[in-house]
Amino acid sequence: ASSVGGLETFTLYLLPKLKELSLDITLFAAKETEMSLLPGITLAPVFSLADLDKEEHKDTEKKRFVLNYAMFQYAAIKKVLERREEFDVIHFNCAQWYAPFLVSDPSQTNILSTIHVNNLKQKTQDYLLSEFQQVNLAYISQTYSQNFASYPKGKVIYNGIDVSMFPFSEHPQDYVAWLGRIAPVKGLREAVLAAKLADARLIASGSVDYLDYYAHEVQPLLDEKRTVMPPLFNKEKGEFLSKAKCVLQPVQWEEPFGLVAVEAMACGTPVIASEVGGL
Repeated sequence: ASSVGGLETFTLYLLPKLKELSLDITLFAAKETEMSLLPGITLAPVFSLADLDKEEHKDTEKKRFVLNYAMFQYAAIKKVLERREEFDVIHFNCAQWYAPFLVSDPSQTNILSTIHVNNLKQKTQDYLLSEFQQVNLAYISQTYSQNFASYPKGKVIYNGIDVSMFPFSEHPQDYVAWLGRIAPVKGLREAVLAAKLADARLIASGSVDYLDYYAHEVQPLLDEKRTVMPPLFNKEKGEFLSKAKCVLQPVQWEEPFGLVAVEAMACGTPVIASEVGGL
């Protein structure tokens, strides 16, 4: 795929480790999922990425795109539940973390939903958690767990990474790095401005989720010393982070966890980040 975000990266780390425990795993996901990265795991296609018409929407945060994407996430949990007798544990790993609360049977207690990002307003969340309590929750940071303190079936489980993919480099190259989705909350604009202020070479890598933001707030700031390249995956990402003098993470939101920061530190690369959320 041309874009791999935090949820996909989490999945790529988790499933091979579960497979090493001799578990039978079925992944309900887009039919284009690159299964060569997940040997021994069965794919149950839910939808095609073409169904999302991503190019038509341009901005992946527009309401219509988000609502259509959410529908496919509900379709995924519905398809899983149709085969519920086949599975001992059902792990829902999607942005709409609350979907299993609404579509599963109250007697079904083997569902775990990991909350990677929570977009519910407080009153909506309070209603959900008071009316439906059959789903187990995993929070990816202590910060993210605070808003769920009264829910009886939750636990903090930090994101894990495959440290073998992140080598240490004794001789960093002359650049600072930025890695992530190119979206306002991820702070690429701020990283470029900081690099300019320090007269440092910056190399950024990521998928453009907000075309207008990139075109109007990031691109005009780029020059010979501040550049952006396409997304990096797997070992390429590890090498990129390990060779940097430091990694910038000037995020502009309550970051739920900060996977890139952990990946960079696994390389021994210093991280300069905003002190917000899970960071």
